[in-house]
Amino acid sequence: MKCFLRLFVVLLAISCGQLQADEATQKANEIWTPNGTITIKAAGKWGDEASGVSCRITTDKNEYHIGEPVFILVEIKNNTSDVISIGVEPMVKVRNFSPCRQPFRLQTVFFQRYKGRLGFFSTVEQSFPPGKAWDKAQTIRINPGEIYSQITIRAPWGMTLSASPSKAQLGAMSLEATYMQHATKDSKRINAKSNLIQFVVLPKNETLIDKNIKAGIQKAIEALKRKDYKSAEEALTYVMILKPRYAEACIMLGRARFKQRKKEMAKFTLEFALGIYRNKVKKSPKDWNSLFQQAFVLMLLKRPEKAKKILEQGRKQFPGHAQFKIAPTELQKAAQNFLGSK
Repeated sequence: MKCFLRLFVVLLAISCGQLQADEATQKANEIWTPNGTITIKAAGKWGDEASGVSCRITTDKNEYHIGEPVFILVEIKNNTSDVISIGVEPMVKVRNFSPCRQPFRLQTVFFQRYKGRLGFFSTVEQSFPPGKAWDKAQTIRINPGEIYSQITIRAPWGMTLSASPSKAQLGAMSLEATYMQHATKDSKRINAKSNLIQFVVLPKNETLIDKNIKAGIQKAIEALKRKDYKSAEEALTYVMILKPRYAEACIMLGRARFKQRKKEMAKFTLEFALGIYRNKVKKSPKDWNSLFQQAFVLMLLKRPEKAKKILEQGRKQFPGHAQFKIAPTELQKAAQNFLGSK
């Protein structure tokens, strides 16, 4: 059993080749990067006010290589004379998961114009649980004149969970954000747009991206060893932005979230990893490792019957591979040990 888990870690190492928010604070959060934690000094004008709320965004720099994540400082200011509450929206149901609370959201929009037309457009919505598990988010109260701030990461390039942008062109790109909140008293929706930011898009730097991926994985492994699951989640989130189809990192991210009792987010993350492996097998039917990993992820998701079918398929299709000879109960125990659950 221990050998199997070590094998999984070795395969991961070979293959490598949100953030907490304080109440109404004016100090930006710190977030991990391969070059150390990052802080962003607020700059620029505030966006147009909506229902007494203003939104402003500031990026960490003005030039980004394609594939490099964009760090954004988000600020939300209370311009009224009363305390305002931002956070919990009505209970919603995500797919077949149990109901969870959705706090206020930030919709980030990247767009690029060339030859007089809009040639690139990507929009992604992100929820902000204020330092709590996703399904236990609490409302944040902002006093008159105070500012809530938080750093987030966005990636306009390639596939993301909720956007499939076209290929970005080198040159200027624009970014803006919309703070969205359901008012609890009158059920009105607040849509406060931020200021507009422009930055320069540089050619993709594969060496830099690979270096940062390896650094992120190493950071995550070290954090998992000392049971610092929050730091592991931050590092793996960064890795997944750099390499969205990195299934092994996705599994580790699922574990880090499960250990923090973010069970719905962990389940969603593992489902995403399962989809990656399925697509790999579909494209390459002889990819026995991806087929086997499907069985492992299904055990992590507590679907033993489906995992058994995958193992049976593997025994027939790849009779020479010992991995598929493992007993389903043994694989199930390995998955339980990996998550630390019974």
